[in-house]
Amino acid sequence: VPTDRNGYHVILAVWDVADTSNAFYNVVDVNLVNNETPDTVAPSQPTELNASKVSANSVEITWKASTDNIGVKEYQV
Repeated sequence: VPTDRNGYHVILAVWDVADTSNAFYNVVDVNLVNNETPDTVAPSQPTELNASKVSANSVEITWKASTDNIGVKEYQV
């Protein structure tokens, strides 16, 4: 996909099987976002991590949120 593309696109890929009339087809829909400035500053680490209501199959976790110059989208636990 050219790097100057933005937005929603549908890509069709076709693979011909050599010396036959057979082919494989694959369709992929993509949403390209190429106009954003990359975030080069890492967010701060979350602090005050606390686990409560601990049981054999669950736990409640709380923490003080990270900060970032652009924003924090998600946490991976």
